[in-house]
Amino acid sequence: MTTISEVIRHSRKKKTDGTWNVQIRVTVDRKSGYLETQHWVSAKQIKKQGKTYVLKDPFIINLIAPELAKYRDMISALDLG
Repeated sequence: MTTISEVIRHSRKKKTDGTWNVQIRVTVDRKSGYLETQHWVSAKQIKKQGKTYVLKDPFIINLIAPELAKYRDMISALDLG
């Protein structure tokens, strides 16, 4: 089963202005890959959840949602089941 979600890899990709790149995590068989997006967020727009950081800003979440849906549709079209 493949899962897709948006994440912030807090320890990586931090710019000098204190922002992080929003990435899309694709997980298959417990192995993850990351796709960078054009969106950057500050510390006020994220929260820690377990070992990762996730978005809490509804504006950014709504911007990312269509991209996540696109990837989910592409995976569903593959019909790997």
